[in-house]
Amino acid sequence: MGQIHYELMEVILTTFLSTDSYDLKKSVSENRLLGMWRMMTGFRQVYLGAALTLGLAAIAKTATFLLLRYLVVRPRAALKFHVSRPE
Repeated sequence: MGQIHYELMEVILTTFLSTDSYDLKKSVSENRLLGMWRMMTGFRQVYLGAALTLGLAAIAKTATFLLLRYLVVRPRAALKFHVSRPE
């Protein structure tokens, strides 16, 4: 199993790393966003995947804290009405 994983990673890495030589002078632009877009040539899908993954992670982290708040506040609110306080 380890050998298969290693071979798969080797294929993936060589696919990403085997790019044609790209002249960075072609990506120079007055507009920084346009220059960055040109520099990402050949890696746009990787960047898109990374951005989507970061977005998914942020949503999951937010959902975790919202669920935690729901599970903590709801029982405390229910106990608030049933506990009699000494006067």
